[in-house]
Amino acid sequence: MRLGGRFAALLLLVPVGGFLCWQIGKTAAVAELTRTNPLAAARLTGDEPEVKIANSLLEFRVRGGRVSPANRNAALAALADYPIAEEPFLLAAVDAIANGQGARGERLLIEARRRNPRSRLTRLLLLDRFMRSGRTADATLEISALNSLVPRAGEVLVPELARMAADPQQQQTVKTVLMRDPKLLGLVLARLAANGADPDVILSLAGEGGRAGTVAQGDWQNVLIAERVKRGDVMRAYRLWQAFGGAAPSASNAVYDGAFQGRRGYPPFNWTLTSSAAGVAERSPAGGLEVTYYGRMNTDLASQLLLLQPGKYQLRFKAEGDVSGDASKLIWSVRCNDTKAILLELQIPKINATPRVISGNFDVPSGCVSQWLGLAGSSAEFPSEQNVVIRDVQVTRAGA
Repeated sequence: MRLGGRFAALLLLVPVGGFLCWQIGKTAAVAELTRTNPLAAARLTGDEPEVKIANSLLEFRVRGGRVSPANRNAALAALADYPIAEEPFLLAAVDAIANGQGARGERLLIEARRRNPRSRLTRLLLLDRFMRSGRTADATLEISALNSLVPRAGEVLVPELARMAADPQQQQTVKTVLMRDPKLLGLVLARLAANGADPDVILSLAGEGGRAGTVAQGDWQNVLIAERVKRGDVMRAYRLWQAFGGAAPSASNAVYDGAFQGRRGYPPFNWTLTSSAAGVAERSPAGGLEVTYYGRMNTDLASQLLLLQPGKYQLRFKAEGDVSGDASKLIWSVRCNDTKAILLELQIPKINATPRVISGNFDVPSGCVSQWLGLAGSSAEFPSEQNVVIRDVQVTRAGA
């Protein structure tokens, strides 16, 4: 070909190449905007099928599953130009289910899943359908898929499964499905407990393993007991605590594990011990409670919830270590859980090397069903470090 002919051919390719580059750039921009900002994409080019579908899905999410007829019809019409999209099927499925056409809605969801197996929303809606109809095998497959699709699947699955478990019609199916995944079961049980669900529902879902005190991830038994206490249902919390392995205190001492041996049982009817920048309280290998308080800020170090009947009592314990008794202080207290009334404050006095037995009397009034026994550090302007080992904490009837 002559040089002039080649040059003419190149000139013809320039506008074609420019158009292709513009089209590719436009397509990429629309795709990115559709993903990140559908409204901006609509302003740029509202005729693109991806944009119509994205707008409908945005409305679906913002309005809790509702889509205006105009946007829904636009998304369905966009299928002609974007036939691989799954969103129109998802929207149509939700609409069908809301209108009582469950079977049709499920078929549409399955088609949406076929088109995009990675759609989390589609799989969550299918999971709900399978749970409601008792299809445990299908539900298990959806849970497995969601676990693979979502990096932290628990944040997506746990709230949904907890919601389903609270529905009497779905409880048995949820139980059957979750028994195959103890880790997920524990997280769902903890979620139900934190939301104040009926303990009988939670125990039923947990099965025999839960009643025997087997702890799944999430430590749901602890959450259940703590939430019952928080809601004022202390006696039910105590019965649950006993069912999960806690033993009643001895007849001569109302404090559980007063020797700090590490006996089995959850807080708050067993000890809650804290470690922070303010101080440390931990069981000593040699026995007793080893406490280091730095004196710079107020802090709770140890606590336990008691169930004392009205009457006169004595708090008694042994202490040894290095406690100045001045400036920063270590104080035992007993206060009513219901009224917050302080029944006793007992400071640990100066201790050098010789162990001391320290005691104080208090009265429990009627109407004070439960009481907090606690050790706290009280700061001072000029802090001083306090180190002590506490042994044999007892609460007994006065004069016993």
